[in-house]
Amino acid sequence: MSLRLSALCAALLFVFSSAPEASADEDSVRATLQRVLGQEGELRLTGQEAARLRLGDEVAALAIIASDEDTPQSADLAIWMLGEIRGTEACDALSALAPLEAPPRQMIRASALARCGDLSALRQMLAASQPLIRLKAAILLGMHGDVGALPLVRAMGESSDFAGMEALVAIARGLLGDEEAREALIPLLRIREMRDHAAIALIRLGHTSAVWDLSFACASDEAFMREVALATLVAARPPGGRNFLLQRIDDPDPRIAAWVERELRMWNHRRDNE
Repeated sequence: MSLRLSALCAALLFVFSSAPEASADEDSVRATLQRVLGQEGELRLTGQEAARLRLGDEVAALAIIASDEDTPQSADLAIWMLGEIRGTEACDALSALAPLEAPPRQMIRASALARCGDLSALRQMLAASQPLIRLKAAILLGMHGDVGALPLVRAMGESSDFAGMEALVAIARGLLGDEEAREALIPLLRIREMRDHAAIALIRLGHTSAVWDLSFACASDEAFMREVALATLVAARPPGGRNFLLQRIDDPDPRIAAWVERELRMWNHRRDNE
């Protein structure tokens, strides 16, 4: 593999990964979670924290792991897991965490907070010193529907800092609503690592022939990707789109399954009244 291709693969992995890269995988965090819930080890807890742990409160345990500066890899994954849980308590726990110094760790927290509806930290990452951090922030903001970063992303396309990352810049531009990115996005549907984001961007830009490619995003292993893809599908209502929505009626995430059920009822109602 050439050095340039290797660098591009690393960039793809960083920009499009949902969970943080860490040697600590989710199973190890779950094991730590169970240990914390069992109150093993030397934990300095408030009375309220101890009471919540005795009740088996996973959010309280994850918040403790997330704030442990001695185990940053487990802490980062716990932060990500809190973002996946969402809910008031999980989001409050994320907001209460002490500031993180390393930009990649800041990005993990910003991404988790964005899952809670707070995009402010993600917007701040647009000013990060590392180009990939800025690019990832722009793509995530686009996925969340915040298009205010488009002027900055257009400037990225003219900066030498983003040489070799033109495809990623095109995805960011497309997700942020830049019609001029359409032609650059179409070839990216053939690249598996970029297909889901490219399909979402193209459907939003009115390229409804990408609905088949969007179906892969609707069935992604990542709940956030499924949510964004399905919302894009419902907003565009492309031909054949209802069939892909039907396929998610039993989504493993109960929040997505309930949302799909509501949207199908509305889709059917609109169809019956057309």
